[in-house]
Amino acid sequence: MEKPQKITDLVENIDSYIQQTRDVSHDESMALLNFWEDYVKETIRGLNKNDVNNKDLVTKITDTLYRKAVTFSIIDLYTNGFIAIVLHRLFWELSQKGAHIFYVVDNSMPDNSLRCILEQLPPAGFTVITPHIADKIEYKPTNTQTDSLSYEEIEKKIKEALEFGKNIIYVERDSSVNYLDKVVELARNASDEYAKIYRNTGAESPEILKIEEISKIVVK
Repeated sequence: MEKPQKITDLVENIDSYIQQTRDVSHDESMALLNFWEDYVKETIRGLNKNDVNNKDLVTKITDTLYRKAVTFSIIDLYTNGFIAIVLHRLFWELSQKGAHIFYVVDNSMPDNSLRCILEQLPPAGFTVITPHIADKIEYKPTNTQTDSLSYEEIEKKIKEALEFGKNIIYVERDSSVNYLDKVVELARNASDEYAKIYRNTGAESPEILKIEEISKIVVK
């Protein structure tokens, strides 16, 4: 087994890594996952704590993971295993180095993409928060209108996650609700351990914004 050339490969080439676990026996699949998990431990534990580069790293892998997740073509046991074992270890080790992320997504997306984020990213260690009550939407490329939580409910969820030092992904996917200004302000006031990122471009775009550099949210 060959180690990844760089730690970001585990997310940038996630489809390939997951496919490798599908192509072998169960025992071999678990051996691969454990091998990559050990690689993560070895690599991240060599970083200096509270280095600004650690926040750059958690930003890059979170944004890449989001962009990959909304386009997953297969979601199965192997997808779950890679995310829950390898990526959970990656984000947990980064948190031990003082690197967390508050990632705000203002982006239209179909039901399948939203459901994937809600189900697949928490096992990686994220608290995923959205005002859209999406428990009944399915893995289909449709756009089901949903009811919404109040801002007070959202604020409570975010403050609880911040209190426990959780990585946070906040998602608004349509104009049925708009708490972005308030949520961005919560992110802006989070501790300095947090990379604070705002994305309002499609998954095909590499463009993201640092919340510290935003004076006003422009809703698209």
